[in-house]
Amino acid sequence: MFRKHLTTLILAAFAGLGLSLAAHANPGFTIKNALKTDVDLYIFIGDETYCGAHEHHARVSAGKTHTYGCSGRGKDKCKIALFVEGEEICKSARNACSKSKIVMKDRSTVIVRTGQRNQNFLCQFR
Repeated sequence: MFRKHLTTLILAAFAGLGLSLAAHANPGFTIKNALKTDVDLYIFIGDETYCGAHEHHARVSAGKTHTYGCSGRGKDKCKIALFVEGEEICKSARNACSKSKIVMKDRSTVIVRTGQRNQNFLCQFR
């Protein structure tokens, strides 16, 4: 009888631990580069307010799609900056790091493509 209760208690503890870990998973997002040039990506921690130092840098090759993540710290989002040939593109209109970074919610996608007459870059968010 005692073993049955102890086993139930242990299983409940492990189940609770599993749910707790799943709830604090790091957020992820996808970058689809539809350009004929590489896109540089700087990823910042999700709860950053200043965004002084990036957590990770990556390069998305022309025509490629990659998924990334960050330390969300319970915010379920990452903040990113995108650059093409040294020029920052697609700055956010939201108040994220002095309105210069893009907020990417968990499981979201940004498609970077060429704008009208191939003179600028556009970001489409999904």
